[in-house]
Amino acid sequence: MKTRTFYNYDWGGVDEDEALPSDLPAENDDKHSGQEQEAVEFTTEMQRLDADELQVMLQRHKHWAESGNTDLKDPNRADFSGIDLHGTNLSGIDLRKAKLVKARLFKVNFNEANLRWADLLGSDMRGTDLRGADLRMANLRMANLQWAWLRWSDLRGADFRGADLRGADLRGVKHLKFANLTDAIVNADTKFPEGFNVPKGVVFVSGSKLSKGGSEFMQPPTADPEAAEPGAASAEGRNGQASAQLFDKVCQTLGLDGAKLDASATMLINKIVCNMKE
Repeated sequence: MKTRTFYNYDWGGVDEDEALPSDLPAENDDKHSGQEQEAVEFTTEMQRLDADELQVMLQRHKHWAESGNTDLKDPNRADFSGIDLHGTNLSGIDLRKAKLVKARLFKVNFNEANLRWADLLGSDMRGTDLRGADLRMANLRMANLQWAWLRWSDLRGADFRGADLRGADLRGVKHLKFANLTDAIVNADTKFPEGFNVPKGVVFVSGSKLSKGGSEFMQPPTADPEAAEPGAASAEGRNGQASAQLFDKVCQTLGLDGAKLDASATMLINKIVCNMKE
């Protein structure tokens, strides 16, 4: 298969204020197809689309979604499964009910995109910008969301089972209590909304070192990369990194380094960290 490369294409002409459909299906058979929760591996050999191919797929999908068609096997429904889209600007794009299973979405800009009912099973979404995105009922099972930005996104009914949320920023999200976080992986760098009670079933792990690093994701994404000061990390990011280091130090002292911690143990260690910082 011939492969091509594209980076940071900006697709215009999409109405970001478009109303959401009121007749969404009550069930997504394609999304809940009973796939086993297993480790997802990504290869370096993934198909890439050129600009024209991507634009055609997006336009066809937009027309399909707007028509109210509920046939998930319709060829006009976008299927980016196994496709490499890393670094692409898809802000404001309508991808409701699209299929992106095991896609490479590393640092994709989904700012304010419509991903309602989208199937993102096992996708590589490290450092992805999902701020303000509509993720209602989205399937994010086993997705790698390390250092992803989800601030102000709508997560009602989103399925995060087995997803890796280490370092993810969930502050200001809507309806997080209605999302499924069973077996989701978090650590000291994961930022939850103020006052949010982390439910049972979430897996806490000590250690802020991630499989693919983390420092490159500390800087919040910006619409204009040149507008940010080169190499400058936010004070918030530096504080979070310092807290994570203290958290790891306490775990090492208690002989819990690398251990999975329940919610009560994590809260206790966080209290110790706060006292150390004071």
